[in-house]
Amino acid sequence: MEEFHKKLKTDIEKKVGFKILTTTEASVLQNLLLEKNIYDISLSTIRRFWGLIPHRNPLKKTLNALAAFLGYKTYLEFVK
Repeated sequence: MEEFHKKLKTDIEKKVGFKILTTTEASVLQNLLLEKNIYDISLSTIRRFWGLIPHRNPLKKTLNALAAFLGYKTYLEFVK
């Protein structure tokens, strides 16, 4: 599954046009998510997913929300 998490990160970074390497960039991503009416992800969750703070396995709702940002209905659809 980790390979799909990396792909999800890469695809999101391509869509927004920058890499998520700092809290500032994570905050910009959070604002972009909010513009798309994706409210399920906190700044801490984004920072955790990108490894800016200690990492743990993401919740299904986090993966689904990030996949939705890319236009998929669910994370499972993104993986397929």
